[in-house]
Amino acid sequence: MTRGEWIGLFDIYQMIFWSVAYIECIRIGFKQRTYCMPLLAICMNFCWETLSFVDYIIHDGENAFSLLIYGAWMFLDLGIIVTFILYHKEEAQKFAKGFARTTIERYAIAVFALVAGVILAMYFLIPTWKGYFSFTDNLIMSALFILMLYQRKGTRGQSISIAMTKCIGTLCATMTVLLSCSYDLAIMGLVCFILDIAYIILVYRTRQREKNKA
Repeated sequence: MTRGEWIGLFDIYQMIFWSVAYIECIRIGFKQRTYCMPLLAICMNFCWETLSFVDYIIHDGENAFSLLIYGAWMFLDLGIIVTFILYHKEEAQKFAKGFARTTIERYAIAVFALVAGVILAMYFLIPTWKGYFSFTDNLIMSALFILMLYQRKGTRGQSISIAMTKCIGTLCATMTVLLSCSYDLAIMGLVCFILDIAYIILVYRTRQREKNKA
């Protein structure tokens, strides 16, 4: 296979595994009546994927595959947002104890507005905004998943399936930029991959402790 074919293959696998991770977040969210993705990660994902979708319509409307993927990710993000809206209050208000005069809804809107402003600025100022924001989003998400595991003191809203599909998607995305000779993004991807491996181990160990206590 040529380098271009390998890049295309890893790109497809990245999209598949991240889509499965989103679907698992929605499924487990409704099943356990909680949200499975941290608020900042939800906002960053939705803003990046919406802007990417619009950008493809404007500049690359004939790329039906990319339009389909980003459209599907937007749709799945909406499902994750619904789980946050429905089930956020009990857990999110614990996280927001320091915001005495601010409801969690206003906090969520403020985070979304900030993220939207940052990504719009990157869109107009940085030609390679898509790759940098994508890997920044993934890096922050990896760290936040680990933080959420410690905040909840258990695996509520989290699972090995989410952790592993996210990790494999990260590896595929990293291989894509590495083969494209984008070494700075590849380094960010490697850091994400290490955090994702750590998250898998932490989720597994936490789940084992929960089983032993049951």
